[in-house]
This record gives sequence, structure tokens and C-alpha cells, in this order.
Amino acid sequence: MAYPANLPPQLDPASPVLRQLRSHLWESGYFKAGISATVENDTPAIPLEVPSGSPLHTLLRHFHGMEPVPTELLQKALGSLTLEQLLSTGFCRLADSQVFPQILLQPHADYLFAVGQLTLPWRPEDVVMRISSTSLELAQLINPRHARNALDLGTGCGFLATLLSAHADRVYALDLNPTAVQFANFNARWNSLTNITCLQGNLFEPVRELRFDLIVCNPPFFICPVPDSSANRILFQHSGQPGDSFCIQIARTASSFLEEGGFFHMMFSWIQTEGQDWRTRLATTFSRIGCDAWCLRAYEDSPEDYVSSWCSELPEVQDTNVDALRSQGLAYFQERKIAAIGTGFLTLRRCTSRPNHLWFDDAPEDRSEPYGSSIAALFDLRAKFDDAPDELLLQQKFAVSPDIAMIQKSGRKGRHWNVVAAEFCRNAGLKYTFSGVDPLLSEIVTRLDGRSSLRAILARISRERHLQPSRVIATHLPHMRELLRYGFIIPKSIGHVASRSHNSAHPFSK
Repeated sequence: MAYPANLPPQLDPASPVLRQLRSHLWESGYFKAGISATVENDTPAIPLEVPSGSPLHTLLRHFHGMEPVPTELLQKALGSLTLEQLLSTGFCRLADSQVFPQILLQPHADYLFAVGQLTLPWRPEDVVMRISSTSLELAQLINPRHARNALDLGTGCGFLATLLSAHADRVYALDLNPTAVQFANFNARWNSLTNITCLQGNLFEPVRELRFDLIVCNPPFFICPVPDSSANRILFQHSGQPGDSFCIQIARTASSFLEEGGFFHMMFSWIQTEGQDWRTRLATTFSRIGCDAWCLRAYEDSPEDYVSSWCSELPEVQDTNVDALRSQGLAYFQERKIAAIGTGFLTLRRCTSRPNHLWFDDAPEDRSEPYGSSIAALFDLRAKFDDAPDELLLQQKFAVSPDIAMIQKSGRKGRHWNVVAAEFCRNAGLKYTFSGVDPLLSEIVTRLDGRSSLRAILARISRERHLQPSRVIATHLPHMRELLRYGFIIPKSIGHVASRSHNSAHPFSK
């Protein structure tokens, strides 16, 4: 059979062939085969329960594993779609009786995302960001409230813009890479989304006249450890700015594009210099920008580990000496006395009516479920109560967050088991843990029913246990503040919020 000549990918969302391909992948189980990227694994393997040689296995090998397959095998897997039709789309090419994929197809929920290259030869600067673990991490952080205008800055294949479209009237997807804009636009239309506008341009330039209720950004560049990348042909890995100034510039600029009360979320990396607490420099960086700021540190890398990881992720580029780059990167950090590189999640909320708050915490280890609503609620709690006098807290009527649990460790003493350690933990939202819960604190929290003030509850417990009320307040009110800051307890008028975990020097522990 004569097949059409090999073509570059034709990104036509109205193509009947591509519409049929998407429907066939849905009906075949491609979307639900367990290959969707996750926070823990952004390139999952084909599940063992998919029989080898089956039509679904062939489709997964080809469009997910990016493997060439024999022509007759792929034709059997395509159902009523012919191989000739598929080749006409440029999504694959023919060579030596093998069909080679040119487009990666990534499923997520009910969506399908095409990612690939439109021109030959391959150029690293045209690389389109696929659905990655960092994309999914950021997706968990997004505040899901309704937005009139939302923005995905550095959209890549359009993944985050697609998620935003479910709760925004209009989404703008921006990228400097014109290839990424083409793929993002195609994916939006291929998934039947009509409220996404894809624009090409540098940072906020294409939308400089607009303001947004929600902005998200998963930067393609974090910190490049090589100061002069152009000579090494890795400019696509370099923002052109030293250290972490690119990420900082994005965040500070984004603050001015937010509507009052609007949120900005970003994957964020920063340098930590020797002898300086990581919070100190960031506090200076994000003060006086008209926003409350909350930075959650997920992890930190030594310069050696960061440079090695950065070099290992470089695509193969001709004439690039990776060993020389590694040495140059280490020297770059050493000369600037950089002790570590922190990575985490930055959230800003626009508020110009009062002095702003800055919060810095270690993130909980379990971030596998969405917690954007928790973040938003804790912004309100902290802004209201962080600096509140003790008397105001004592007057409040608190309740226990609906997803709190207590874990106890008991030791045997004679014929009885006595509790020797206890901790509160959150089972949803920000899954933090509060350790070192003594019996009195446990009883205080248990009695929080939303009907009695904290002062009344403490007074009642003091009488029953023959304790001085002032001593009970002095001992446990600081704990109540911490439980409130992380959403373990909530004012009667506040709904479901968030939680937290920290280091052993703090009552919160991982």
C-alpha cells in the first residue's frame, strides 16, 4: 500500500482524523490506563495488567512510550481509523515498515495533551514543556475559586491553562516559545475548551493592559548554575538573569497584575547563602509589594546535588561538554557562597488595604491531594489572628477542623496501657502534624464545640482539675495559636481549612 509522504505534525483541532483519534483513545482505555503523570512519577510505565500485544498496549507503546511499532500492528490498534489517515496528520511517520511517533499524547483526567516538535531538525530552544511532576505539584496548590480572568504564564503544552478553564470565565495562556503556543492552542481546542486564549510573548507583555484574579506560573528556568550559557548552546536552559533573580522578578511583577484579593501561585527556587536563614532574604524580597506572601519550602539541595541534577536533565546538544558545565556550575555557587538551593511553592494574595503579612514554612511531605482551598482559608485565618491579642483569642468560639485525627502511642505499665505520646494530624488539605500533645491539650481541643468561648472552656477545665486558670492559659494559649495558624482548630464562623508539619525543634514535626 502506498502511504502519504512523511509530514510535520498538523495541529488542526478541527481535523476529523484527529477528532476520531482522540475518541478512539478514549474508548480504548488509553485515558484510564494508569499512565497519567503523577507528582511521584511523571513518566509512569505501561501497567502490567495491559496484555502485551493487545491494541491498547500498542497504542500505549506508540503514543505514550514513543516507540516505533510495525505498520500492521499499529493498524490493528487503530480500529476504524486507517494508518493512511493517521500518517496524513503528521503525528507519526513511516520508515522501513515501522511507524515512528512524532507526538507524545499525555492523558490527564478527561483531557488529552499533545506534546512534540513542529520543525526539523530538532532544536532544544523549541522544546515544549510536557505535564511534569512540577506541573502537577503546582496544580495541587491552585486556589479553585471562581476567577473572571486567569493567567497561565509559561504555559508549555497548556496543561495548567486547561485546569484553570474549569473555574475561570477567561484564561490567557502565555509563552515565549511560539511552538508551545501552537501546542497549547491546539490542546485547548482538541479538548473542546473555548475560553482559553493563547498568546506568544515575553512574560506579561501580551497582557500588559489586563488584571487577573488568578495567575499561575511554572517557570521553565529555575536557577542556572552557569553564568554564560550562550557559548555552551544551552540558552534555552538559562533565563539570562543571575541566580534566582528571574523567579523573583516574575513574582514581584505578578503582584502588580493581580486584582485586589487575587492569587498568584508559582513553583519557586531560591538561593540560600552561607550563614543566613533562608527566610530572611525572602522576607526582604517580598515586602512592600502590596501582597500577603506565603512560601512553602518543599526541599533544599546542596550545590553539588543541584548541579548534578541540572546537568543530568540537559537534552543532548551537540558540542556540549557536560563535565565542564558541572565544574563551572560548582565554581559559580562556591564563589557566591551559596550553601543550598531551596525549592517550593510561593503564593501571593493582593491586599493593599493594610500592612501585608509574610509567612515561611516547610511544606508537608504529603502533597498528593489538592490543597488550594486550604491555602486560601489559612490566608484569612492568619491575617486575622496572627497579631491578635490574647484576649481576642480567648473570646473566640472555636471548633475542631472536620478532618483532624489524633494518633496515640501507648506503653504498658503493669496491667494497663498508658498514653506516652500523642499527635494531631490532618487527613486532607495541607496534611501537617502537630506533635507533643499532652493530656490537657488533648482535652482542651476535644471540648472545642463552637458554642463556648476558649476562655470559658479553659476556666471549666481549670476548675475540674484544680489548676490555676492563669497558668493553664499561659501554658496552652501558645499551642492554641499554633493549632489555629495551621487550621487544626477554626473559629465557629469559618469552614474547612488547612494544616502543617515542621522540624523537631518546633511542636510540628514531620
